[in-house]
Amino acid sequence: MSVTVLNFPPEMRDNYGFQFIPGIIPGFHEPDSKEAEHQHFLKPFVDELVVGYKQGVSFYASHASHSSDPHIPYSRVHKFAVGPVVMDFKAARPFGGLSDINSRLYCIYCKVWHLFYHLRTDFEAWVWNDDKRLREGAQKWRCAESEAERKTVLETFGTRYSELWRLS
Repeated sequence: MSVTVLNFPPEMRDNYGFQFIPGIIPGFHEPDSKEAEHQHFLKPFVDELVVGYKQGVSFYASHASHSSDPHIPYSRVHKFAVGPVVMDFKAARPFGGLSDINSRLYCIYCKVWHLFYHLRTDFEAWVWNDDKRLREGAQKWRCAESEAERKTVLETFGTRYSELWRLS
């Protein structure tokens, strides 16, 4: 995982010296998405983002502190925000807390599921999914006590818990 500041000019933004690596996923195999094994890699990073967004952070020096005014350290509060996240489709769904790409619930925007809607183009009749329903499913998945319960929640709601749910 790496983070790039999009406010930097392109020559700085693409320089590895100005990128931040919040975590490295070790090993030869990717974490199992069915058990959300990758969430503990995201948790410390999301903790920092939540603090940076809600209360902000003050740096010793910033661009504005190097003006003609006397240098006053920690004088500005900066807020964090998450812009676009670039991942392949196979990685984005588990990190976002959604069902796998080979799931029967393949669309996060509507309640389209595998064979019932296969090759149907009457999208005006499709029922749209809402954020509350996805969040409800994520919380139920998180609170489930057994693998069978989690599987039922995932099949019903098409979502599992992700640390990224805390950012909105």
